[in-house]
Amino acid sequence: MVPSACDLLDAADAPTCSPPTDTAPYPNPPYPSCTSLPSVPFPVTPFPVRPSVNPRAMRPLAHPPADMLVKAREEVRERTKELKQRQRRPDWCDGLGWELSTHVIPAAWGRCTPLIPEPSLSSSPYSTATRRERVWETADELMQLKRSHVEGTLGKEDEDERVLWLVVNRYAPRRGDSRKGNAVKGITLLFAHAIGFPKEIWEPTIRRFLSSNDLHSRYPAVEEIWCIESVQNGDSAFLNQGNLGGLYDWQDNARDILTFLASYLPHSSCSLDLPLFLERVTDGLACDRSIQGFSDRSLVAVGHSFGGCTSALAARFRPSLFSAVVLVDPVIIPNGCYHERIMKEMVRGAVGRREGWRSREEAARLLYASPFFAAWDKEALDVYLECGLLEDCATGVVRLKMSGIQEAILFTDTRVPAETFELLSSLPPSVALHWVLPGRPAELGRREMAERVWRRREGGRVGNGSSVVRRASHLIVQECPAELAAVLGDFLEEKFGLREKKRRRVHALL
Repeated sequence: MVPSACDLLDAADAPTCSPPTDTAPYPNPPYPSCTSLPSVPFPVTPFPVRPSVNPRAMRPLAHPPADMLVKAREEVRERTKELKQRQRRPDWCDGLGWELSTHVIPAAWGRCTPLIPEPSLSSSPYSTATRRERVWETADELMQLKRSHVEGTLGKEDEDERVLWLVVNRYAPRRGDSRKGNAVKGITLLFAHAIGFPKEIWEPTIRRFLSSNDLHSRYPAVEEIWCIESVQNGDSAFLNQGNLGGLYDWQDNARDILTFLASYLPHSSCSLDLPLFLERVTDGLACDRSIQGFSDRSLVAVGHSFGGCTSALAARFRPSLFSAVVLVDPVIIPNGCYHERIMKEMVRGAVGRREGWRSREEAARLLYASPFFAAWDKEALDVYLECGLLEDCATGVVRLKMSGIQEAILFTDTRVPAETFELLSSLPPSVALHWVLPGRPAELGRREMAERVWRRREGGRVGNGSSVVRRASHLIVQECPAELAAVLGDFLEEKFGLREKKRRRVHALL
């Protein structure tokens, strides 16, 4: 969960992005598994007994009333027009025979936090020392707001009836090029991003995954891919600007994921000509999905960092919707291990980061020269520059779609990572888990790595899988998309593999 910020006021204020200097980042060193990558072994020493965080139940999923939804759509009419005009057609999609379309749905209605005005960091000119003081004051204000809400002392718990929007990308085979199989259900992939990144940050991984020569011989057809964006990231932030507020609870992202899957994922993965605003399925179908799962597909969620934590939490509360969850270094941390010092560094760094540049060319030049981005895959940085920035057509000035303040607000939530860790042990075995971890992990959660991976136990030993990408830091998606695509392919083959099933059928006939 390292911020995507660069060009901070003072390098000393930036979150720690470099890998740890010790040579033993895990309690037990990774050992080779059946794949080409090492995995995290089951520890030989017992796990410590952690105090309970007393996880909350999930707030019920609800939809905005029809009249409120109509009004909210009217309010974002011009922004959705611009969003439609900016519809992308990546070359790699055409080359692979896939199509990209962008869609909008309402977020889960009735948020977990009240609407509190967002603190502002004035753009007035400051001296360096004065600006640093203001950054720290704003960071402290955000952390105190969150602390007061968690402790129930905020004094502003009015029902929040905002209508917020989620933007999702759909990647599907070109019309007339359906990959649907007759014998088994096809696979739908759902990708959830980390804090500070647009949904398109997954495209380098997706492209490499779809480019695999033996993609269709290893497991059932991947019939469609969705990338979902949280309310304050990327294009979702563009639609929700001025309506986000100064508090956020990560549980809401889990609720948004479930709202999409239960109520807005089109009934057929072969649906064509989907509207910009996806239509809500019937309440009966949404209820059937939540109880019995999908009848026409196997759903695999892939979440990175914040997206991994909230995908796991969503699966814990609606396991029938998920066949598997791939956790890419998720922020799932035992209670008491998410130290305030780390959180404070990340919040301050996000508040003080640079958000705008005179032109897209200037942004590209500075970001390419930044040590923070030096380890990134070039394609990932190009996508970030294209999709993470918003350009003012009149002036050419570009700014980050997600503000530093909103990024900082997300960093203040340390409760949901602990809740998710505690709840992970009760995730049903019907939902397969696979962890993808960095060989150069950040400080957060590093010492508890094995405890996190092996939290869910089945008969004293967990049925989880794990892979370690040796050269990656926490930003696996940005640094190692090729390796991540390979891990995803290996996992899908292990979970749904056709080759093994064919071998079994052959042996049964002999």
